[in-house]
Amino acid sequence: MLCGKKERIQNAFISRFNNVKELIAYSDESKEIDLKQKLLICFKYMGENIFELIKKIKTSVVKDPTKAHLILSTGHKSKGLEWDRVEIIDDFINLREMLEENSNVEITKEELNLFYVALTRSKAELIVDRAYLLDDKFLKYCKDSITIT
Repeated sequence: MLCGKKERIQNAFISRFNNVKELIAYSDESKEIDLKQKLLICFKYMGENIFELIKKIKTSVVKDPTKAHLILSTGHKSKGLEWDRVEIIDDFINLREMLEENSNVEITKEELNLFYVALTRSKAELIVDRAYLLDDKFLKYCKDSITIT
């Protein structure tokens, strides 16, 4: 799509969009964080040979996790695992931000559970952006604005 070759898009969902602008608008409106992250990666590495970058990543992967300096994982893949130090990056829904933008927010139980899983993987140190932290006062103020489905 970025290269003007829409016919080469293999993902049926992505191919529905006429251009990148529509796709970005959708990702903003729908709050699809995974899609936003993918778009950011595309823009960041637009001048690079993405296939070479993927090959480089695959050849530098350590097979034994106990010998790795850094482990990247999704919330789903981290279930049942623990590490001494865990850093949560910005690919989860930001409830505080959503409530500041809208008076009513709907969130699925699955999304909350996934965030809980990610937050509870650390044995010693958890690093998370303050924007994700919700104190009791904030939750009491917003409790009628959140719908869990």
